[in-house]
Amino acid sequence: MALRAIVVRDLRTMWRYRAGYFGMFATAVVLPLMYYAQAMGFAGTSDEALGSFRDLSGTDEVAGFIYLGWAVLMWVSVVMYGPASALRTERLRGTLEAILLTSVSRRTLLIGSCIAPMVPTVIMFGIVCFFMWGSIGVPLTGPDLVRLVLVILVSTPALVSLGMIFSSFTMLTRDSDGAVSIAQAFVSVLCGVTYPIAVLPEALQWISQALPPTQTILLLRSGTLGGVALAEMGGRVLYLLVIAAVLVVVADFALDRALAHGRRTGRLALH
Repeated sequence: MALRAIVVRDLRTMWRYRAGYFGMFATAVVLPLMYYAQAMGFAGTSDEALGSFRDLSGTDEVAGFIYLGWAVLMWVSVVMYGPASALRTERLRGTLEAILLTSVSRRTLLIGSCIAPMVPTVIMFGIVCFFMWGSIGVPLTGPDLVRLVLVILVSTPALVSLGMIFSSFTMLTRDSDGAVSIAQAFVSVLCGVTYPIAVLPEALQWISQALPPTQTILLLRSGTLGGVALAEMGGRVLYLLVIAAVLVVVADFALDRALAHGRRTGRLALH
């Protein structure tokens, strides 16, 4: 009941302030187009440049490569910002302590705040896929879209758990906007949003491979652009499921520590 109330509240709030989400949809289409134009401008008509990209990325679809990476970046941003913003908003209202005194699990607040943002996220992926297919000519078939949906479902637990950890950190810093911007920068650099991670130094490649957003991007690109069946990507799928289980435990511990610190310092309801 509490989870449903949180989701309904967030959906109503999102609908009331829906103009901002139209901006998000426009950004998901327009901004990656700039990176695509730059990539094609640098490559020109050189078959060697496009061949090098194919060797590094495993696909010929430059536009699809960039657009799917950018869509995941925005998805990660929404998942991270949702729980962190929810806690920050409750603190600003002065209701966080009252909520934590109820019998409802405090994790319900975090999990519930991740569900509603999935609605505009699904719409965003739909718009991006339609634009890639209709305007840029990226070949997308029914099975490709099915694999895309399955990858989103498989990746969601790990990304939501990451968002819960992130929200615990923002409870200590009392800032969500700045922290989200920093997280976006790290994901952009390390997870191969607009370029193959093979161009990164070897040490950073190891770090990149360990991050759930990187595995999500690689799965999406392989399944949607490469036509690889999800069963053939079992290693990456298993990794995301295992890391999700680990991150849930870490998130639980981090939230307990953040709440304990807030109570000890008397700053739990202060912003």
